[in-house]
Amino acid sequence: MISAETNRLNIEVSKENYIGEIADARTFGFVRDVELLQQKGLGLGASLNNAIGLDEYSVLNPEGLRFNNELVRHKTLDAIGDLFVSGHNIIGAYHAYKSGHALNNKLMLALLNDVESWELVSVGEYKNDSTRDSILSKPKEECFESLSMWS
Repeated sequence: MISAETNRLNIEVSKENYIGEIADARTFGFVRDVELLQQKGLGLGASLNNAIGLDEYSVLNPEGLRFNNELVRHKTLDAIGDLFVSGHNIIGAYHAYKSGHALNNKLMLALLNDVESWELVSVGEYKNDSTRDSILSKPKEECFESLSMWS
């Protein structure tokens, strides 16, 4: 069962958190869809050994989930990859509701096409306390407008 506690994740993305909290989250899908996906050449290596199989009511993997919120952790893993298509690490906040690859792609295209919505800062500038505080102190409502990238 998916509850409010298992469909949310608030995490600071760092190397340590990525390794310990995100990287092991498996992809997931409904078992009823596997045959159709494989006919389309997708999910050819999918099995209950490397993915989470779902039916209408439960997780079908005998061992269950690795984390009680593994599904949202995998969505986070997807979002990290999708946002990295910018070619830069992002300093900012990401809030999503029912996101997926297509929505994340639209977000990145819109953001990158609106040069007033972001600024490129160097690691040296970001390490400067006043620059970092300025970037990170933006209100949550402005998180997409104030998104900064660094390389």
